[in-house]
Amino acid sequence: MTAKRKDKETAPLTNQAGEVRELEADDFAKFQPADDLIPGIAEGMKRLRGQRGKQKAPTKVQKTLRLSPEVVAYFQSQGKGWQTNVDKVLREYVKSHK
Repeated sequence: MTAKRKDKETAPLTNQAGEVRELEADDFAKFQPADDLIPGIAEGMKRLRGQRGKQKAPTKVQKTLRLSPEVVAYFQSQGKGWQTNVDKVLREYVKSHK
């Protein structure tokens, strides 16, 4: 039983495939604050001057909208930001039909 416990204590957190084993109380007890291990890392993660923070009030309205599968598939195939592209197309349509 002692050998099994020793193996567990020295067992790496990940296997060769990169999967993390289930963490136990002993693992959590060994954790250290990131700033202790890499001084200044927490400071680098803070918002820098001139960068935007969270919105104080949302600038858009959240609504449920039903679209045909073809339309959704087209915009999703464009990659990241596809919902913003849908908004852009709809705004252009509204602008041209005023």
